[in-house]
Amino acid sequence: MWLGYRTSVRGERTLDRNIPTGRCAVDRNALLLLGYLRTRLNSCADDMQRPQAVGRRSPFVFRQVLVTGLLAILVAGSVPVAAVLGQAPAIPAGVPDVSNLTDDEFHLRLIDPTQLVALVGDQPILAGDLLPSINQMLLPFMDKASKSEVDSQRALGIGKLLPRKIDTKLIYLDFLRTVPPDKQKEAIANITKQVDKQFYEEELDKLLKTMEVKSLPELDAKLRSLGSSLERQKMDFRDTAISQFMVSRNINRSPEITCVELLASYRANAEKYDVPARAQWEKLTARFERFPDKAAAERAIVEMGNQVLLGAKLATVAKRLSQGTNAQQGGYHEWTTKGCLVSDVLDHAIFTLPIGQLSRILEDDRGFHIVRVLKREAASRIPFTEAQKEIREQIISKKRSEQVRDYLEKLRKNTFVWTIFDQRKATSPSALSLSQ
Repeated sequence: MWLGYRTSVRGERTLDRNIPTGRCAVDRNALLLLGYLRTRLNSCADDMQRPQAVGRRSPFVFRQVLVTGLLAILVAGSVPVAAVLGQAPAIPAGVPDVSNLTDDEFHLRLIDPTQLVALVGDQPILAGDLLPSINQMLLPFMDKASKSEVDSQRALGIGKLLPRKIDTKLIYLDFLRTVPPDKQKEAIANITKQVDKQFYEEELDKLLKTMEVKSLPELDAKLRSLGSSLERQKMDFRDTAISQFMVSRNINRSPEITCVELLASYRANAEKYDVPARAQWEKLTARFERFPDKAAAERAIVEMGNQVLLGAKLATVAKRLSQGTNAQQGGYHEWTTKGCLVSDVLDHAIFTLPIGQLSRILEDDRGFHIVRVLKREAASRIPFTEAQKEIREQIISKKRSEQVRDYLEKLRKNTFVWTIFDQRKATSPSALSLSQ
């Protein structure tokens, strides 16, 4: 048995219900029923754990839900029973088994644009849906790497981009559930119209710059050479916009943060708010490599130091005679953190020498030096009152991420999801995986 595909007027790849197969192809209603059934089963299982006084459902109700649901699914389509029971989903009808392919054969299969790489509910994801973005990322390296190397990176890219694409499809299906079936076409058309305007206002200039073209025909041609198109870019932008809208509806973007949480985070990450000692300073240098011997270098640094003692500005002397890296900047060094200098001798001097006082002649493995500290700040810790704004933003961001994760996890529990990598995990330890 095999699945057929067709390209709609808007260029979207969808399951073709009209192509005959050996048995029923995966049906959207069956998949939605699957999600409903699994929810009911979970609910019944939870109820059976409750005390009788609370109003627990009987085992008969549990069996009734199970049998009724299984029969409905078997009649409606070919959704695997294993998926109903929470086990790893079987291979969708008509999809070739890739478990016995070598890694190289599997990688070649992955980069075939027509290869089905995932099924989310009734929404197929083909390699061709992911390859344009991957090709765009690899564009700077196309001429520098061999074809086999580029193909290998394409295959890796499929594994890395697929989880995000699956999330987008899950959220898109959740959006469709919020719209009555007879209103979905109109709703999507309205959203597409609004998002298209936003695309041209916000994204088009970025895309033109990224693709290094100046006109829409040039942009479309460049995108098509990468396996995409301007229309496909707009559709992806639409799906992303819908995802963002649905996520914003299902999470609290301004969760309450208590003072206790703020203070606990501050104490747990105290080292992050430690500020090391730092100093601004200037330096005169006579490098050993610039002189015939050490004595000559010492005479040079003595001469520089004496000129400063006699009233010359250190910056002027540094520009004329010093051989340090900052000589042309008058030997001036911006804020320097304690412990960051290669020379331990200089590091010790600038954090112990009295401010404004010329040091004695210092020697390290590179030469002789004279330094003077202009400003210095002792080590400190950013107080809680100053750090709490940053801490609040971090906690809010963390809580939002947790809410998004929980939202997606809920969608996964109620939606059939299969990927081509599911067949490889148990058979090929070296194969690509969604965790890569």
